[in-house]
Amino acid sequence: TQDKFRQAVRRTKGLTDRPFGVNLSLFPALRPIDNELYVEVILEEGVPIVETSGHRPPEDLLERLQAGGVRTMHKCASVRHALSAQRAGVDAVTVFGSEGGGHIGELGLTTMVLIPCAADALDIPLLAAG
Repeated sequence: TQDKFRQAVRRTKGLTDRPFGVNLSLFPALRPIDNELYVEVILEEGVPIVETSGHRPPEDLLERLQAGGVRTMHKCASVRHALSAQRAGVDAVTVFGSEGGGHIGELGLTTMVLIPCAADALDIPLLAAG
């Protein structure tokens, strides 16, 4: 719920004076998720970083977060998806390979293969995960 999310953000803020981020899942869900409720908390509480995952982040979502001072990232399992996120307007991408677990994309490429390819293709900061 929105209240539990706000409590978790405040608890995190109380544990560190360093920047931290939250994830917004854009994957389809069995029970629809109203990310707008989370965005309200993110902006009101001053969360500095939001990483989206799943489908390409909507440009209006990115613009709203960025206008509120939030740095945006998108988690990707392929160079193609990283380029799509860059076109959407994210500030950075996280790329992970097949050894990362979870949703690993369709190509089965490892992080050691994906990172150099993504670095060559992208004009925005790139983080490696996996």
